Amino acid sequence: MVAYNADGRLEVFAVGPDQALWHIRQTMPGSDWGVWASLGGWVANPVSKFNLDGRLEVFARGSDNALWHIEMTSVCDGWNDWVCLGGWVDTFTVA
Repeated sequence: MVAYNADGRLEVFAVGPDQALWHIRQTMPGSDWGVWASLGGWVANPVSKFNLDGRLEVFARGSDNALWHIEMTSVCDGWNDWVCLGGWVDTFTVA
């Protein structure tokens, strides 16, 4: 999955062989890429969306089939820990 950060850099998310969410982002808009980093968790079907304040948020199904969520700590930088939103999900969409 690919998303733009608020500053125009591309950020790519993928589920790794360890089932964790991994990401990589451009160092500057239209420029080189940083390095892959794990955001942890055990996820499937991740989707991303911008928060109203410009932070990226990712939603995914966890190993317990609940909906899980992780968000940037500030615009274009850092990530909070995963938070379980509960429920039981198979697939979902973000409008």
